[in-house]
Amino acid sequence: MSRLVTNAIRSTAASSDAMTIDSAGKPAFPNGGVGKILQAVSFTKTDTSSTNSTSFVTTGLEKAITITSGNKVLIQINMYVGAYSGYSVAFQLYNGSSQVTAFQGNDNGGSIRGFAGDFMNGLQYGQVSASASFLDSPSGTSQTYKVYFRSGYSDTSKYVYLNRPNVNPTHAQSVAACSTITLMEVAA
Repeated sequence: MSRLVTNAIRSTAASSDAMTIDSAGKPAFPNGGVGKILQAVSFTKTDTSSTNSTSFVTTGLEKAITITSGNKVLIQINMYVGAYSGYSVAFQLYNGSSQVTAFQGNDNGGSIRGFAGDFMNGLQYGQVSASASFLDSPSGTSQTYKVYFRSGYSDTSKYVYLNRPNVNPTHAQSVAACSTITLMEVAA
């Protein structure tokens, strides 16, 4: 039987170890590894945001992450959405002040472009959950991802909501919801 005894493995062309082995024999990969989750950060928004604007405005659901240059960011968004009956709501993702255009649907004859949306048909107190995931390849190291939303109609008397509580007066209990954005740095 052969045995290799070492505490590190490094390429002759590299300046640092690709793998180290501690005294108990447990391996570690100090340079990460392709596809490995290096860190995760999250923000949960518990208050309600609303708008009647037909321009995209911030929901307040946002989170910053600092990554190593060249790595990717896996974004997971879970939202609780509401709108008045017959109205629609649309969502877009921004990184800083720039829209992440790779994470939106195509314009099909004048459709509002976004990563999520809903039309509340016949639900005066409508509320639904919406989830989305996207793997971004940003430039730079400091990233701040923000969820924006807008109303699909120009009637400014009606609003669309993030975390809209169930306000149906015929219900004995209302539902208080929250929305979450989670960012994970993925080694490239």
